[in-house]
Amino acid sequence: MDHTWIRDMIGYIKHHFAVCFFIVLVFGTGIVSGAFAVRMLPEVQLLELADYLQGFLGALREEAGVISSEEAFENAIFHHMKSIFLIWLLGFTMIGIPCIFFLVFTQGFILGFTVGFFIHEYILQGALFAVIGVLPQQLLFVPSVLFTALCAVSLSILLIRRCTSRASVQLRSYVVRYLVILPMMLLVTLAGTLIEVYVSPFLLKGIYGMFG
Repeated sequence: MDHTWIRDMIGYIKHHFAVCFFIVLVFGTGIVSGAFAVRMLPEVQLLELADYLQGFLGALREEAGVISSEEAFENAIFHHMKSIFLIWLLGFTMIGIPCIFFLVFTQGFILGFTVGFFIHEYILQGALFAVIGVLPQQLLFVPSVLFTALCAVSLSILLIRRCTSRASVQLRSYVVRYLVILPMMLLVTLAGTLIEVYVSPFLLKGIYGMFG
């Protein structure tokens, strides 16, 4: 099996380590902020979210009143692919870097808030919910978002250098590779969405059945 593309990806990350580090830092800050935001919510909102989550888990166990898998898949794939595409598209702009970082932060915030809320409401059981119901798809979503952001920021930096530096900056080969990145990351996102819609609810149902 040819692992050239894996070596190229690792080499790319090493070459842009500073940018990669900052992106991971922004994402991690989003996670921490999302988890902290759970504790900052008013009690009324916490109760409303808890009731909604309880109702969703109960409906999932009873297989009643839950959105159809097809509709859930359509909603999820649109949301996740939209985020990837928007980050990728911003890479073609010289002013897109702050927006890319904001989107990365938002993705981290949502993940931190979700996991934080599970743990806040169910403690150890919530941690298990997070590991079983959230972690599997995030193992695909997070790398796809972060790697797309890395490539997008790197392209934006090249565009800025081309406009501000007297030295010639060759973009053609980079742009060609950048065009290939989008379908690759969308495929990874598709795999994560399939897990999120068709695997994670089944796992959550099993875990909730054990404790509910």
